[in-house]
Amino acid sequence: MRLLSVRLILSLIIGITLVSLAFSYYEVLREKRVLRSQLERSSEELGESFALNVEKSWDSARTLQRTVQRFGNREHLLGVAVYDLHGKLVAITPELQPILGAVPGDMTRAIKENRSQSSFGRLDKYRVHIFAVPLHRDDEVTGGLAVVHDVDY
Repeated sequence: MRLLSVRLILSLIIGITLVSLAFSYYEVLREKRVLRSQLERSSEELGESFALNVEKSWDSARTLQRTVQRFGNREHLLGVAVYDLHGKLVAITPELQPILGAVPGDMTRAIKENRSQSSFGRLDKYRVHIFAVPLHRDDEVTGGLAVVHDVDY
């Protein structure tokens, strides 16, 4: 009889532990999906509004660099980079410059397909989200804007 109650207690402890672990794992995955979705939405809003400012100051490299630096110091934002139609770097925030080596693939696709692109990935030691939006002048693509967020938070 005593052996039966010990086995029953151990079974209950193991069962409750497994259910708790499964529930916790599910909650972590769900929260991660929610945070990623929020980051994608805020990146899109920031990128689209910032693209309008960049398009206005496209003619002056100095004004463009100042605009990029002014908008590049937001919370969890690693930086902003502006590219021309051929993928040449036009302006970049100083914090992002040592991290961003080559033109992100999303930027190339955004310019080529004339629509926004986004993805999660790695740059150097950072896990990042890159939102790339094409820039226009007179309804033609003139370049692209990359908004890079740090997702480690």
